[in-house]
Amino acid sequence: MTLKEIVMFGWKKKQQVSPERDAVTWKFSEIEVTQDKDLPDFLSLINQAKIDGVIIKNALPKLQLDKINDKIDALKNIMVEATDFGCVVGRTLDGCARTDLESAYFPETDRISNFFNQVLGIKVEKLFESVVTKISGDRKVTQPVYSNGDKYKAATLRISKPGREGMQSHIGNEFITYLPQLEHIAGVVDPKDRFSFFFLLQKPEIGGELVVFDLVWKNTPEHLVADMAVVKKKLEREEYLNNFKSMNVNMDAGDLLIFDGGRIWHRVRPSEGDMDRITLGGYGGISRDGKGFNYWS
Repeated sequence: MTLKEIVMFGWKKKQQVSPERDAVTWKFSEIEVTQDKDLPDFLSLINQAKIDGVIIKNALPKLQLDKINDKIDALKNIMVEATDFGCVVGRTLDGCARTDLESAYFPETDRISNFFNQVLGIKVEKLFESVVTKISGDRKVTQPVYSNGDKYKAATLRISKPGREGMQSHIGNEFITYLPQLEHIAGVVDPKDRFSFFFLLQKPEIGGELVVFDLVWKNTPEHLVADMAVVKKKLEREEYLNNFKSMNVNMDAGDLLIFDGGRIWHRVRPSEGDMDRITLGGYGGISRDGKGFNYWS
């Protein structure tokens, strides 16, 4: 499938999406990762729009979280405030030009993984896969592999600084309209209605909540997502979304959230106080054969 075909299919599906996907359910399930009983296939429930997401409480055990918090200050010595909200550690796939994939994006994958392991004491791949496997419906949880054999990044770190802007409103499906670097991913998983996920490593004193809006991809005016609208029409998008009902998704440090970020408009509220909002996350999707769940950032 070419990128043009993917884009055309995305817009076609936008008009033909099934009725149950027409609205936000306002349902975020909450579970404990330590539950011994069989857990539902939450990935399918999200994919079928029966729920909007799932919060996995204490996905990072308190002892491990305390160790991470002890090392948070070390991040401040290497961070560059490169975004409106703060900064990102690790080059994301969405933010990398297609021509830079093999020269810049993939060479950084192992370095970022080692950084998280050495500086924060987190082996992201092992942690994420061990937790998500429990709610995957027996799907194998893995990183996708590029055509040259390189693995995609497992996650990137986002630091939102108090007093700065929150993360602007967006919807994951919009990126398929103008990001050619997703062409290979589209052959592995369906990037439309892709999931978003993040571990909350540090919670700010005030604010920083994920906000979801009662507006889904199917009902989104095309001019608000086409032709780099995420950059060119930022204010217009925010004003438009203010007409819709919204809900804050509250989390605690150590929780993991997986939600339908491709289908549902969302933003992150600004933070206040003395503590940064720090998350570790990326995106995911059920493989095209339905037997796996791939994740990347």
